[in-house]
Amino acid sequence: MKKLYIFIVCLLPVLAQAQITWNFTGGASPSSALPPNFSAVSDLGRSNNFFSAANPANPPLINSTSATGTYPGASQGNNAGAAVRVGATLITDTTGSLGSACFTFTLTPVPGSAITLSQIVFGSRSTGTGPTTYDIRTNLDNYAATAATATLNPGGIGAWALVTSPALGLTGASDQVVTVRIYGFGGSGSASAGTANWRIDDLAVTATASASTAPTILAPATLTGNWSGQVHQTGPVLTVIVRISLPAGSATGTIAYPQLSCSGRLAIVAVAKRKITLDQTISSGRENCPDGVITLVSRPAGTVAFTFLRADGSNPTGTLTRSA
Repeated sequence: MKKLYIFIVCLLPVLAQAQITWNFTGGASPSSALPPNFSAVSDLGRSNNFFSAANPANPPLINSTSATGTYPGASQGNNAGAAVRVGATLITDTTGSLGSACFTFTLTPVPGSAITLSQIVFGSRSTGTGPTTYDIRTNLDNYAATAATATLNPGGIGAWALVTSPALGLTGASDQVVTVRIYGFGGSGSASAGTANWRIDDLAVTATASASTAPTILAPATLTGNWSGQVHQTGPVLTVIVRISLPAGSATGTIAYPQLSCSGRLAIVAVAKRKITLDQTISSGRENCPDGVITLVSRPAGTVAFTFLRADGSNPTGTLTRSA
């Protein structure tokens, strides 16, 4: 008796990894095309730049000083620079005046997709007072843990060298905007305010944005709607108005700090009975407001408790009321 063998071929979706690049030839914008399933890739930015009060924009973020060397794939043109404070300890806080300088960028998925970061590669050059170590962190855990860290100067002080991170394997939630910070620290000596002592070039990020199989997280009805109120922080002392909009049936919302001229997007990452946790990504006014994680807890009489989570525990807090 002849046997009939049936072969079933399962066709699974293949997710090609995309390489997102910045070579700074045309400025801080990405030099690569927008990858599949990404709705936006930001310009490169920086935080905690060690500037002088007289010239807060120095050094320029992008210029051609100390053009890239001859490592494989070097564009040998413009690069991104930062003035980094000396110090052996990494300070991740971007709201004060003593933090470690970092370069930063943001990746936004199309609705229903989740971003996975696989690896980051960049050319690096430090002067004698510049950083000796890099540390990559993301908003996926509010910048609390190191995603990758290693020596910055394998070619020696003043020499360009290609730096390759280990495999990252970081995945955001569905619809979550991912912000990456590349910190530099470990320099010594007397760094000059407003003078670049760290430069990077040919930044390449390997990432994918794939359809999420997880159910969409929605805010409970008690927390949807429009909210506003005062938020207070102690370091430095500051009180500002915060406005939040969380539409019913949506996993995202918006936030604005009118007095600071900044606003951005909120993505719900966790929901409890009376509490939601949201990822904040600032899209306008990034020089005044950092990305981060906030929580909202419902209270009696149509109010919510607002908390912006900081790694050191000095969380800005306030009470918001529902508005029309």
